[in-house]
Amino acid sequence: MARAYSEDLQRKAISYVMSGCSKRETARVFNIEEATVYNWLRLHKAGSLKATFRVMDNSF
Repeated sequence: MARAYSEDLQRKAISYVMSGCSKRETARVFNIEEATVYNWLRLHKAGSLKATFRVMDNSF
């Protein structure tokens, strides 16, 4: 059975990748499967991730 992850974890993992870290490193840091990272990114880009959110850009 698939493990349920919190929306907070999804947000943090996606933000981590979008800040420039690799998907592999993200999986290691958050102790999740690399495939999970790819799935969340795919769903986020499609706008259908349960935990949809706007990633903050702090490069101002």
